[in-house]
Amino acid sequence: MISVTAIFILNFYLLGATPIKENSSECKKVCHPLDDKKINVHLIPHSHDDLGWLRTFDQYYNGTGQFNAVENAGVQYIISSTIPALKKNPDRRFIQVETGFFWKWWQQQTPETRQDVVDLVNSGQLEMTNGGWSMNDEAASHYHSIVDQFTWGFRKLEDTVGKCGRPKIGWQIDPFGHSREHASLVKQLGFDGLVIVRIDYRDKERRRSEKSLDFIWNTNPNFDDSQIFTTMFPDFYFEEAGFCFDVMCWDTITDSNVKTKVNAYAKILDGYKDYYKTRNIMMPMGRDFTYQKADQNFASLDKFIDGFKDHDTYNVIYSTPSCYIEAVKNEAAKNSISLEEKSDDFFPYASEPHSFWTGYFTSRPTSKRFERVGNNILQSVKQLTTFARIQNKTYDKNLEDLRGVMGVMQHHDGITGTEKQAVSDDYARMLHAAVTKAEEPVGAIIGDLLKKDSGEVDLKLSSCLLTNVSICETTQKDRFLVVIHNPLSRVVSHYVHLPVEGDSYKITGPDGDELYDIFDTIHSFDYVKESVKPASRELVFVARDLPALGIKVYYVEKTTQESEYKPFKELTDEDDGKFGTESNGFTVDPKTGKLATVTINGAKQDISQEFLYYPSYTDGTSGDHRSSGAYIFRPAANVATPMTTQPFESIKFVKGNLVDELIQVINPEVTQIIRSYKATEEPYVEFDWLVGDIQIVDNKGKEVITRYTVGDFSNNQIFYTDANGRQQVKRQVNKRSDFTYNADEEPVSSNYYPVTSKIVIKDEKQKLEVAVLNDRAEGGTSLQEGAVELMVHRRLKQDDGYGVGEVLSEVQYGKGLYVRGQHYLTFGSTESKVESGRSTAALERELAHRVLLAPRVFFADATVDGLSTLEKVQGLIDFKFEALKTALPENVHILTLEPWKDSYILRLEHLMEKGEDDVLSGEVTVDLQGLFTLFDVVEISETKLGANQLLNEEATNVVEDLAVVLQPMEIRTFLIKTDKNNSGDDGEGTSVYINFDHFFYSKQHFIQLEIAFFFKWWNDQDQETRDLVKNLVNEGRLEVINGGWSMNDEAAAHYHSIIDQFTWGPKLLVSAEDPKVVDPFGHSRQHASIVKQLGFDGLVVGRLNYRDKAKRIQEKNLDFIWNTNDNFEEEDAKIFTTMFPDFYVDETGFCFDVYCNDQNITDDNLEERDDDTYNVIYSTPSCYIQAVKDEVEKNKIELTVKTDDFFPYASKDHSFWTGYFSSRPTAKRFERVGNNILQSAKQLTIFSRIKGNDDDQHHDAITGTEKQAVADDYNLMLDEAVKETEKPLSKIVSGLLLKDDSASVDLNLVNCLRANMSICDNSKKDRIVVAIQNPLSKSVSHYVRLPVDNENYKITGPEDDGDITFDIFDTIHPFDFVTDGEPATKELVFLAKDLPPLGVKLYYVEKIDDASDKYHKFEDIADVKSFGDDNNGFTIDDNGKLAWVTINGQLVNLQQDFLYYKRMASGQASGAYIFRPDGSAIPIKEKLTTVKYALGSLVDEVYQVFDDEITQIIKCKCDLTPTKKSITCLYFSDSKGKEIITRFTITDAFENNEIFYTDGNGRQQMKRRRNKRSDYNYVYSEEPVSSNYYPVTNRIVI
Repeated sequence: MISVTAIFILNFYLLGATPIKENSSECKKVCHPLDDKKINVHLIPHSHDDLGWLRTFDQYYNGTGQFNAVENAGVQYIISSTIPALKKNPDRRFIQVETGFFWKWWQQQTPETRQDVVDLVNSGQLEMTNGGWSMNDEAASHYHSIVDQFTWGFRKLEDTVGKCGRPKIGWQIDPFGHSREHASLVKQLGFDGLVIVRIDYRDKERRRSEKSLDFIWNTNPNFDDSQIFTTMFPDFYFEEAGFCFDVMCWDTITDSNVKTKVNAYAKILDGYKDYYKTRNIMMPMGRDFTYQKADQNFASLDKFIDGFKDHDTYNVIYSTPSCYIEAVKNEAAKNSISLEEKSDDFFPYASEPHSFWTGYFTSRPTSKRFERVGNNILQSVKQLTTFARIQNKTYDKNLEDLRGVMGVMQHHDGITGTEKQAVSDDYARMLHAAVTKAEEPVGAIIGDLLKKDSGEVDLKLSSCLLTNVSICETTQKDRFLVVIHNPLSRVVSHYVHLPVEGDSYKITGPDGDELYDIFDTIHSFDYVKESVKPASRELVFVARDLPALGIKVYYVEKTTQESEYKPFKELTDEDDGKFGTESNGFTVDPKTGKLATVTINGAKQDISQEFLYYPSYTDGTSGDHRSSGAYIFRPAANVATPMTTQPFESIKFVKGNLVDELIQVINPEVTQIIRSYKATEEPYVEFDWLVGDIQIVDNKGKEVITRYTVGDFSNNQIFYTDANGRQQVKRQVNKRSDFTYNADEEPVSSNYYPVTSKIVIKDEKQKLEVAVLNDRAEGGTSLQEGAVELMVHRRLKQDDGYGVGEVLSEVQYGKGLYVRGQHYLTFGSTESKVESGRSTAALERELAHRVLLAPRVFFADATVDGLSTLEKVQGLIDFKFEALKTALPENVHILTLEPWKDSYILRLEHLMEKGEDDVLSGEVTVDLQGLFTLFDVVEISETKLGANQLLNEEATNVVEDLAVVLQPMEIRTFLIKTDKNNSGDDGEGTSVYINFDHFFYSKQHFIQLEIAFFFKWWNDQDQETRDLVKNLVNEGRLEVINGGWSMNDEAAAHYHSIIDQFTWGPKLLVSAEDPKVVDPFGHSRQHASIVKQLGFDGLVVGRLNYRDKAKRIQEKNLDFIWNTNDNFEEEDAKIFTTMFPDFYVDETGFCFDVYCNDQNITDDNLEERDDDTYNVIYSTPSCYIQAVKDEVEKNKIELTVKTDDFFPYASKDHSFWTGYFSSRPTAKRFERVGNNILQSAKQLTIFSRIKGNDDDQHHDAITGTEKQAVADDYNLMLDEAVKETEKPLSKIVSGLLLKDDSASVDLNLVNCLRANMSICDNSKKDRIVVAIQNPLSKSVSHYVRLPVDNENYKITGPEDDGDITFDIFDTIHPFDFVTDGEPATKELVFLAKDLPPLGVKLYYVEKIDDASDKYHKFEDIADVKSFGDDNNGFTIDDNGKLAWVTINGQLVNLQQDFLYYKRMASGQASGAYIFRPDGSAIPIKEKLTTVKYALGSLVDEVYQVFDDEITQIIKCKCDLTPTKKSITCLYFSDSKGKEIITRFTITDAFENNEIFYTDGNGRQQMKRRRNKRSDYNYVYSEEPVSSNYYPVTNRIVI
C-alpha cells in the first residue's frame, strides 16, 4: 500500500452548510428608464422550453450538446449559460418560466451558482415568470391540476430563490387558446398581469386595428374583483425574422451591419406602434429553446440596443413582462387611457383559414384519462398522507414525484396529446412510476387508521390501474380485501366494479353482508397482452355512505353457494326494452337496440344516441390544404357518417339487483354498455363505451363522435361548456363576441369547444336543460337543435404540419388503440329554485365531482395468513374510518388537504356559481372548530391561491375565528397548524442489526472470542472472575482462539491492518494460541501466510465454493496443507488447514440454545446407541488439529497441498459473494485512512498503547455487509478513535520542531478528514500552518491538496525550499448535498518535496490580494486534447474520454469508460454480499455531459461529467513517477439496482490470454485466469461476470 502523508491543519473545526442569502427585504424590480417622448420598446429575452414534445422531458433537459435544432436542445445549457451572461452586464434581463426544468437544474448547482441566481432574482435581472411546474394547457387541464401545478412550482421557487422569486405575471404564450377560468385562477394567484399569444387570427387583426392588444379581462362574473390586465405581442412569441441572434440561427450583428439592422427593426416597429394606445411595445427576443449559449445572444443584443441610442423615435431597452405591464398601467392611469374589456374566452383558436385547433381537445384520449386518474390518486393520497403525518408517520416524500409528474402532464404538449408517440409513452411511464411510489405507503397509512391495537398494521394495499380492461390480479383470487377511500368532502355511495372469475361471493362490509351482481365484461379484451389475463366477469356492489374523506373496508371471498352470475341475453321483440326504475332509467327500441327515452327523477324525455365519425381532411400540411392532425380538426365533410348503417351486431341485456345493463355491439370498432343504477340517489344514465381498432376508409382518418339528441327540444343554437371543470361558459353556434368570421369556412370544427367535465343545452321555453358529463377532456358542440356531440377518439392519416411531424395513429397490443370511457346523462329544470330542494345545476356539479374524485379503491390479497379469514381481519382492524366529525355544507368542498413543510394546506371552495341554485348559490360558512376527528386546527393563516404568500403581507393573517365564509365560486387557501404533529421531517430510523455495544450485552449463549468483545467484558469484571478465567485458560478448558481484535475479512482488509489487529488482540490477552477463522466470505492466501507467521499451528476455514466443498468431501480433502507463500521456504509457508463437513452452525435438530426451537435432550428422548463407531467428546480446535497431525504422521497419510486461494466464494448456484468486494466504498476508504493515521501516530508517539481503530477489520465491517446503522456506528467509532489518537500528536510534532528545547509550543494541529468533500474550514482562513509527516521509510514527494476559496496565496516551506510553487483549481463537485459542513469551491495544490523518512515538514500558507495567474478555472474543451508532457501524460478523444496514456515515454492506446450492470430482477438478486448482474455492462453515456480542462504549473486536470451520477477528474502530475497519475471518481446516485464499474481497455494489439493478476491483501500477487479454477470445475456460463470477480485491495494487473 502507498501510504498517503498525514496533513494537519491549524485550528480545525466544523460549520454548517453554506447558506444561500435570500435578502428578501432587498427585492428590486429595476426597470430601465422610459422616454416619454419616444416609443419605449421593451425587449423580452426569453426561452420557451417545452416539458416534452418532440423529445421527452429528460431528453429536452439534457440535450445532445449540439445546438443546431430544437430536437437537440438542452435546457440545462440554457439556464447554465444565462446566469453568467446576466452577471456580466447588470443591464441585461431574462425571464425563467418552467419551474419543472429550473428545479431539476437547481439541484445540480454549486452553492456559488445558486447564490448567483438568488442575487440576480433579488436585483430584478432574472424574473421568475408564470412559475408553474409547466406552462399548462388551458383547454384540457382541470382546475384541480392547474392549482396543484402552480402550487408545486411556487413551492420550489420559494425553497430556492425565496420571496423575490414569487411570480407576478402569467406567461401563457404557447397554449392553443385561452380560458377564462384559467385567467381567473391566475388572478387569484396574485398576478398583476397576463401575457397570451395564441388567439384567432381574425381577432388578432381586429385588436391590432383597434389598438386593443392591451386589454382588461373580466375573468369571473361571480367575483367583484376579477379583472386582470392582459396583453400580447404584436405578432408571435418568436423574435422578428432576421433578428434571431441565437446559436441555432444564422442572424448576426456586427459593427459593420448594426446600422442596417437598427433601420430594419425600426421599420418593423413603424408598423407595430399604432397597435397600442400607450407609448410602449413589448417585443420578444427568443423562441423555443434559445439561449443555450446565452453570451452570444446577449452580446448581440447589447450591440443591438446600443445601436438604438439617440434614435429619434424608439427607446429600445432590456425589459421584463412586469416592467412592460407596469409601464402601460402607469401611462394609462396618467393619461386616462381606457382599455378594452373582455368577458368570455379565446376558444376556439384558429391560426389561419381552415386551421381550427380543436382536434387536440380529444387527441390521445387514454392519456387524457390517465391524467385524470392521476389527479384522483394525488388528491386521495395527499389526504391520507396528511392523516399519517398527524399520527407521526411521515410519507411526504412519496408525494413529490406525483406532484411533479402531474405538473408535467399539464404541459400544453402533454395533456393536449400533441406530443410524439415516444413522448406520450414516456409521460405514461413517468406517471405510472409516480403513482406507484405515491401509493406505496397507503397500506401502512390505512392500516394505522383502522388498527384496533397499538401494533403496526400494513395491509399491503395496491390499486388496479387496468380494471378498464378487466385486469386485476388480486380480485381474481379466492379472497381479497377491498378498501375504499372517499376523497370527497361529503358522504357518497359508490358502485364498485371488480374483474372476477367466480360466480358466487360473500361480501362483508362494516354494515354486514352486501348485495351484489355478477355480469359479463364489456369485452373479452383478448387482444391485451399483459402478465395477468383479463377476467371474463365483473362483480358489482355498492359501497354505501362512504364517509367524507373517510374509509370503508369490504372482505370479499368466493363461495360455493348458488351462482349469482347473470350472463347477458339477447334482446328480442318480446322484451319491453325498459331498464332501471320508475325514477331513473331508460328504454331502447327492442327492434334496433337504440336508445329511445331516458327517465330522470320520474320525468321521461325522448333521447336518442348514436356513434358517428367525421372523415378527416387529408390533402396536405399547409394553407388551404391543411389536414387534420394532432392539433387541427378539419373534417372532409360537414356531415358526420354513422359508424354503421347496418343493424347492430349484437344487442344483449341483463337485469340485476343493483343495476340494469344493455350492451350494444355496434360494429367491431364500437361497443357500449348503457347502465341504470337502481338507487334513487343516482339520477343519471351511464354510457360506458369502448371504441378502438378504428379502420381507415378511403385513405382518410376517422374522428369518432357520440351524439345525444333530445326530441322536441330547442336550444336556439346556444349551448354551454365548462371552463376547466369550474365556470360554465355560454357558446353560440357560428358566433364570436369579439369579431366576425365566415362560418361556412369550417362550420363543424369552428364550433367545437373544450369540454373538461360537462356540456349543457337548455330549452328556455320548456325550462329544461340536458347535460352530458365526461370522465376526461374532450371536444364537443351542439350543431343541431337538441343535439350534443362529443368527440371520443381520433385515428388520422396525415400530420397537420404544425410541428409534431408524426401522424396521430395510436397502436397498442398490435391493434389500433382501444379507448374506454364513460358519459353520464342527466336532465332537469333550468330553474334555480326547484321543489326537490336542489337545482339541476347543483346536481350536475355534484355528479361532476363524483366523476372527477371517485372514491379510490385499493386491494389486498386475503389469501395470506394474516388476512386469510374474515374473523382475523375483523380482529385486526375496524372496517370504517371517519375523518370529519360534522358534515360540511352541501355546496362546500375541501379542494386541498395536504402536508406542507411544517404545516398543512387546507383549501375550501364554494362549488356553485351565482344564480345556479336559490339556496346553494348563496354565501356559506364553514366552521373548522372541531371539524376533523384526528386533530383540531389551532392556527390558521390565509394565503393567496398558490399558498406561497400571505393574503396580506403586512397583516398577521393568523385567523382567530375558525368560521370561514365563502362566496359563490370562491376558493380560500389556508396554511393550518394542528394540535398534533405538524412536522414534515422524515423521522423514520433504519431497522438494523444491533451495533457493537448492543451485540455484546445481548443474550448470546455461546462464547464469542473476538478479543474486542472479550476485552470489553474483561474490563467490567472483578478480580475473582478474572482469576477464574486465567485458571480455565491455563487448564485448557477455555481456549483462546484466533486472538485478533476481530475475525477480520480476508478480501478487502489490507495486510497492514490485519497484522495490527492481530497484534492488538494478543496484547490484551492472558494467552493466545491456536487459530480459528470460520466466517469470512472466502479465504486469502496472504492472510493464511500472515496466520502462519503469527506462529499458529493450524487454520480453520468455513466459506469456500460449494462445488469445491463437494469435491473435497468426495475426495476426503477437508483436511489439507496450504502452501501460503511462494517467497518463503516451503516448510515456513505451509499451514495445516481444515473445515467442518457442513457449516459452522450446529446440525439441524441439535441446537440446544435458548433461542432455538429444537427439543432439549432429556433422559426420555436420549436413545443410547450400542455402537463402537463413534467416540463423542468435548474438544477444541487445537485438540482436533493435534489429533489429525499425530494420526497423519503415524500412518503416513498424505494430505493434498493447495497453493492459491479460495476466491471467489459461491454458496450456491448464482450466488457468488463478490458484491462485498465493493459494498460501502466510503467505509472501505475511511478504514484505509484510519490505517494511514494509525501508522503515522504510532511512529510519532513511539509507544504501543494506542487504543485504536481495529474494530473495522471485522469481516462485516470492512466488507460493507453490515446494516446501515452498524456501518454508521463503525464510522462513528473510527472517527472518535482518530480524534482521540490525534490529541497528543500536535504537541509531539510541535516538540519535534522546536528550536528552543526550553520553550513550550502547541501548534494545535488536527486532521481534515473531509477534505475529500472539499471541507476543511481552517484551510479557508487567511493564514494556516500545514504540517506533513511522512510515515514511509524513504524520502518521498507528496502533492498536497487543500480546500480553499481564494485565488492567490503565498506558501513558505523549510528554508532550503523557500517559496513554494502552487496551482489552484475548481473542485470536482460543489458537494451541495452536504449539510454539516461548508465545502470550498477551489482546491490549492502544492508539492511537498523530499519529505524525510518518518520525518516532518512545515509550511506556512497565507492569502494575498495580488492578482493571480495561479487560479486555473476549468474551461470547455476546444482544441486541447493532450495533457502532461512527453514523458508522462494522457490524451482524450472527441467525446472527452481517455484515449492515450504515456508512461515513461511509452505511449499506449488506453481507453476508459464507466458502465453499470443491471440488477437481476428474479431469483437470487444482487445484495450487500452477492453480485449478480442481469446481462452485460451498459455504458453510462457514450458522450460526456461536460468536459473541461485546466493546465497548471504542477498538474494538468481534465474534468469529466458522465451524467448525474458520475464525475471524474483525470490528473497528470508531470514531474513525478508514473504511479502518481491518479483518477478520482464521485458517484451521485439514488437509483437502485446499479453496480457501477469503470473499465480500462488497451485497444492496441494486446493479448493477456485471459490471465490477470490481483494482489492478496495488498501484498502477494495472485494469478487469475478467466473461467478457470485450480481445484474444481464449474459452469462459468452460469454467472460469467460475477464468477470472474476477485478482490482487489490495491492493484490489478494484465
